[in-house]
Amino acid sequence: MSQGDLNASSSANGPRARRAPTQGKATILALGKAFPAQVLPQECLVEGFIRDTKCDDTYIKEKLERLCKNTTVKTRYTVMSKEILDNYPELAIDGTPTIRQKLEIANPAVVEMATRASKDCIKQWGRSPQDITHIVYVSSSEIRLPGGDLYLANELGLNSDVNRVMLYFLG
Repeated sequence: MSQGDLNASSSANGPRARRAPTQGKATILALGKAFPAQVLPQECLVEGFIRDTKCDDTYIKEKLERLCKNTTVKTRYTVMSKEILDNYPELAIDGTPTIRQKLEIANPAVVEMATRASKDCIKQWGRSPQDITHIVYVSSSEIRLPGGDLYLANELGLNSDVNRVMLYFLG
């Protein structure tokens, strides 16, 4: 069996095969992912946007319809919900929401998703969070210092000397 086979996960090995560490080299032993709870099918995007923002501009509606029709994206995930729009009504008014308001919504949501994904990783890995030596934290939805990587490390109860790398606003 090649090294690639040892570190790969395939349906032949079950839903998630355990990866084997490579002696003396950094090895990713588990990956986790999480998505926001709100699922928005692409075909509902324009109608929902027009309704939630009370936009009556036909140019914007037509442009959004063209964009949605020509994309290969079929499903979108968002933290935005009716409850959030009720709490932040200015988000639905063009030109009024500030980056601060958007980050107040995004920052806790991103850390919550990172925590879910990380707990899944730790479960796949089969070891204690105290054995974690490195975190690579990627977010296209938040930017702050201290960063979400620190909040995640605290949520997971990791050692204070865990090595953390943050990659922000890459999407």
